[in-house]
Amino acid sequence: MMKHKITALFLGLALLLGFNSCEDYFGDINVNPNVPTDVPPSVLLPSIEVGVADLTGGDMSRFSAVLVSHVRGVARQWSSIDNYSFIVPSNFDNAWRYNIYAGILQDARILKQKASEEGAAYYVGIADVLMAYTWMMATDVWNDMPFTEAFQGTDNLQPAFDSQEFIYGKIDEMLAEAISSLSGDGGDLLPGGDDIIYGGDAAKWLKAAHAIAARAALHRALRDPNKYYGDVLTHVADGFTSGADDMRLQYTSGPTSAAPWYRFNRDRTGDIQMFTDDKPSKLGDIMTALNDPRLPIYSYDFEDFDNHPYFRAARNYPLITYYEQKFMEAEALMMTGGDDAAIHDAFMEGVTSSFDYISATTPFASDSLHMVFDSLSMDYMAAIDPGEGNVTMEDIMTQKYIAMYTEPEVYNDWRRTNIPELTPNSGSTIPYRFPYPSSELTLNLNTPPVDGLDAITDPANKVWWDIN
Repeated sequence: MMKHKITALFLGLALLLGFNSCEDYFGDINVNPNVPTDVPPSVLLPSIEVGVADLTGGDMSRFSAVLVSHVRGVARQWSSIDNYSFIVPSNFDNAWRYNIYAGILQDARILKQKASEEGAAYYVGIADVLMAYTWMMATDVWNDMPFTEAFQGTDNLQPAFDSQEFIYGKIDEMLAEAISSLSGDGGDLLPGGDDIIYGGDAAKWLKAAHAIAARAALHRALRDPNKYYGDVLTHVADGFTSGADDMRLQYTSGPTSAAPWYRFNRDRTGDIQMFTDDKPSKLGDIMTALNDPRLPIYSYDFEDFDNHPYFRAARNYPLITYYEQKFMEAEALMMTGGDDAAIHDAFMEGVTSSFDYISATTPFASDSLHMVFDSLSMDYMAAIDPGEGNVTMEDIMTQKYIAMYTEPEVYNDWRRTNIPELTPNSGSTIPYRFPYPSSELTLNLNTPPVDGLDAITDPANKVWWDIN
């Protein structure tokens, strides 16, 4: 546990120094990471933020991307993950034990407590946003989890599991508290350069809280469409207003501070590709059929990791974005009988925003190639535009599936909607969820017996909100 906390702490500091090289943080480096109550909010925050981005862009992204056929596992253990036979409990121990419980959530709880004691409302709000984000990402793949009895240390080594429905209620509470904290005065202790997502901008954190709340509502729309699609529309109205509001973490090109996909492709070169001749991906097939100009960027050889135009070392990694929010808005409008023009505008803005980000951040070899991409993008958007009154759920979810390349949220979308229609890489069923980690299955007798391929492909073990 100590190794993981030290890694997150120093990576957070490394990224923070990239934002504020003129400030001296060396005194904070000597704080003992095993006594987190002695660590000030300005040191805790970047460590937590890096932990969230590493989790999202690491295990959660890779496993989800295989399951939704964004990428294929082509070598070593990833060949077995690709056919689902090696989606086993031992693969998830680090994510569950160290990244989530002993890392992000524990440190965010301490951050919130310390910030509350010091009257630092913005730190409190940010902590709530990061906890809500992490709890939702975790319960979306594991369903029931220890919540009420978690974080009791040796006083309770076998915590009970709370239902996903209960955990979502707690997520709602965290986000409501975050919105309140971020809407008022921040107090005397304010985040600044230590916040490596938004630089201490409370207004942007407030928009992110609403966007995340919209995502949380969308996940439950199958349970109560009228309520939750309405909640989506309420929150997007106060959410992001452009791609400049995206919740992203900027990595650097250093060997230990590079983005997760770059580090994976560097350290496990050749294990994953978008597709190969004998292992096509659904995303590759869709983009080929649509003549999508983003395809050469997405599908660039993963083995040439130093030159990959998408999975760059210094990637500005997306946690939740304006383009995702616009697709959520389009879906919610459609499902609540919204205005045809508003549905069309939200849909096309989602597509446009995705292209705007690719155009602005891709390291094109020349200005002329950049101009060609932009021209092809305009042609593409004209070709896929169904026109006002003709937008379908298939249109919305297909373009969202393309725009959110390797983002874990796509796995949630596919389980909710069955769009696109996927063919299992092996057998007859794509796993509905992740197995519980081996450490929990071994040490906690309260752990539900969801422990292997038969269990994760059993409809009875779907997560609570997945009644599709």
